[in-house]
Amino acid sequence: MKTIVERVSLPESWAENMLRELDKESAKAKTTSQATVRCLGGEKSKIEKKLEELPDLRLEGALDTAEYLQKKNTLVSRKLEIGQKVRDSERRGGEWLEPMRDLVLKARQAKTMLSNGKAEELPTFLRNVGSNFLLKGNTLQWEAKRGWRVLAHGGPFATWWPRPGSNW
Repeated sequence: MKTIVERVSLPESWAENMLRELDKESAKAKTTSQATVRCLGGEKSKIEKKLEELPDLRLEGALDTAEYLQKKNTLVSRKLEIGQKVRDSERRGGEWLEPMRDLVLKARQAKTMLSNGKAEELPTFLRNVGSNFLLKGNTLQWEAKRGWRVLAHGGPFATWWPRPGSNW
């Protein structure tokens, strides 16, 4: 079990760097979302203005009933579409950040768990990072859960680990 925990753990310096980068990404996502919402808000205001003017055009005879209803339905539909895009934009962009932050924090905690000798926490931690545990002889086989697979399988960054004599 300790071998599995070691494979999915992150050194403190890596975790701190990753958390800093996640903070930067979060700020970028928020800025992008705010800009999108502002842009969509401007478009929504124009549509609302057109909707306010539409009855006057009908009363003045510039539009017959069929044209009025067609334009009104088109504008209302577009307004609802913009509202949905605003909601999506407010949610989107950062939806991956919190799960990633949680993974980094737990991977950092794994390193601490091993160094502090908190063996009673290992089963709970292992259930969070993997499934299908099977003891074959002296080997514990398992399948890493989504998000943990890169750490568990060594991923493309396996060579990034500090080596003896490196400046890390």
